[in-house]
Amino acid sequence: MAQLTVFIGTASQATYSGTPPVVKPGDSVLFILQNRTDTVTVEFDSGSPFSQKTFVLAGANTFTAQQTKTVVAGASGTYRFQAVPGLLPGQPGTVSGDIDVTPPQSPLP
Repeated sequence: MAQLTVFIGTASQATYSGTPPVVKPGDSVLFILQNRTDTVTVEFDSGSPFSQKTFVLAGANTFTAQQTKTVVAGASGTYRFQAVPGLLPGQPGTVSGDIDVTPPQSPLP
């Protein structure tokens, strides 16, 4: 089960299952196209909290309209992303969002 779900819909900003959208290394993040049937490329502006900087979500069916990613060890900070649609006319526009990664807390001695 994902610790955070990112919904990429028709509005210009992504929405999240939790507010604020904060995760730790090792957590899973589920990206879902919501109310969209187009294809988008999710791109991180500078660096990525995942092993990939870009990936594709295809709204043609439920299986390809979602992907789960795991936050890599060493990720920390705010990661800005955009979900950029293909070039077909009539598609919803680009959706932006942020994911904050906080390093795990060391146990107190």
